[in-house]
Amino acid sequence: IVIHFYAQEIILLLFGESYIPSIEILKYLIIATLLLYANTFISALYNAIGFEKKVFFSTLIAAMGNIVLNGLLISNYQAVGAILGSVISLAIVTSFLFLQLPKAALKVSKKAAF
Repeated sequence: IVIHFYAQEIILLLFGESYIPSIEILKYLIIATLLLYANTFISALYNAIGFEKKVFFSTLIAAMGNIVLNGLLISNYQAVGAILGSVISLAIVTSFLFLQLPKAALKVSKKAAF
């Protein structure tokens, strides 16, 4: 999170003024990284309780969504469009898996009770 707020200072210190356009990209990449960690954790939970197919199909849908978003965004926003497409698709799949987790856990607990 610190990198997000100090992206300009970090880029200028490490790479100089010629890399100013990369500041916005770094900010989005940090968000993507946080979402990726959350997604990895949630996916591991689903895999542990036997819902590998849900993770697979969610990831497949996110990948297809990312391809569509890249097609729409890259032509107008170049690298920023690519990372935005990734952030949006990753946010959607992570949110979906997170919101479905209680239902999945409930199914497992009902199976364990019998």
